[in-house]
Amino acid sequence: MRLANDPSGAIALIRRLVLENARIYAGRYALAFTCMALVAATTAASAWIMRDVIDRIFVARDERMVWILAAFVMVIFLVKGAASYGQDVILNRIGNDVVARSQTRLFTRLIEQGVDYFNRHSAGELTARITHNANAARSVLSAVMVSFGRDLLTLIGLIIVMIAQDPLMFAIVLVIMPVSIYGVSLLIRRVRVQAESEFLAFTRIVSATQEMARGIRTIKAFNLEGRMNAIAEKAIASARQRANKIATINARSSPLM
Repeated sequence: MRLANDPSGAIALIRRLVLENARIYAGRYALAFTCMALVAATTAASAWIMRDVIDRIFVARDERMVWILAAFVMVIFLVKGAASYGQDVILNRIGNDVVARSQTRLFTRLIEQGVDYFNRHSAGELTARITHNANAARSVLSAVMVSFGRDLLTLIGLIIVMIAQDPLMFAIVLVIMPVSIYGVSLLIRRVRVQAESEFLAFTRIVSATQEMARGIRTIKAFNLEGRMNAIAEKAIASARQRANKIATINARSSPLM
């Protein structure tokens, strides 16, 4: 919740999360960054070679270059594919470990709390938090590492290609880019608000399910099926509505860019 309500707190929390896990997984992150650098380099290389493909093959009709450039393209994408595979495997294994460690720590913290704490929070909310918070930590770490690794290096490589091949086009992009980035930042803020509401709806679904499982005898005895259905349907409808809004907002980012 703090991530949605307090941007400065979110930044501090993300920084702490990254620093803590960077020390633990330094070696594996270094290997992942090496793979990311290869992905970035091959992406820039594929953009660079496209000019020669068009000029030498389609314009100049140089048949000899077909085989040479085709071999280069094949090597580029083989390296890129292998590096992408390595990056995904390493980051996913780190992510799975982060989830396991986070869930263990959260459970340990919960079991140390007093009875009053459990009276204030429903079992469904606590279950959802253990699941959601651990996966949220994984998502944040993966997003940060990919953004500062592969995406940043790819951006730098493509900018170098643009400047080298067409400085005027780069100048045009340089003017348009801030407008697009501002638009995306507005979409991110809206997604943050909807994500908080979606999480609350998810906790209600978990709570309703657990209440049904624990009190099924009482529900059957007093014919409360309709009431429980109404509670569950309301929570599910709310979660669906928030998820649809998030999907709609996310879908706007690609056309905008």
